Amino acid sequence: MANEVAMAQDQSPAAINGQLIENTVTEQLLVDIGEMRRMNLTAKQKEKIEGIVEKIRLSFYELTMEYFGIDQNQTLRLSDQKLKALFMLISARAQKTYIYMLALGILIPVFGWGLILTNSRTIALVFSVRKLKKILGNSFDPVAIIRNQIQTRDR
Repeated sequence: MANEVAMAQDQSPAAINGQLIENTVTEQLLVDIGEMRRMNLTAKQKEKIEGIVEKIRLSFYELTMEYFGIDQNQTLRLSDQKLKALFMLISARAQKTYIYMLALGILIPVFGWGLILTNSRTIALVFSVRKLKKILGNSFDPVAIIRNQIQTRDR
């Protein structure tokens, strides 16, 4: 009986509030650790990111030329907002093309495989953007990638 009374006293609003504060502190700590992991990349991770960034840039410039007839110099003259919008357009179009290619590759294997081989930049852009978004999380910035301003090395 005394144990039940002691447990009831531990469940006072202050004790419950303490648990809520501890949970939010714990959650915040986990978020902070995730950010630290993203900020303190190993040399191998930095090298991997640089390779992914380069694939995105090359694929983006080739697809921009293919879809809109705009070369790299013209693309770089766009404002940041327009460049981000262009990246989103290219990304969305590449994603749709990838889905169609995948469906054709499954439904009509030989023809679909040939189509996939001829559109390797589309596949490279789709997969590279997915990988980089997974690694960088909220700090993914297509404008910095296109303008080659992403910082991965200690300089």
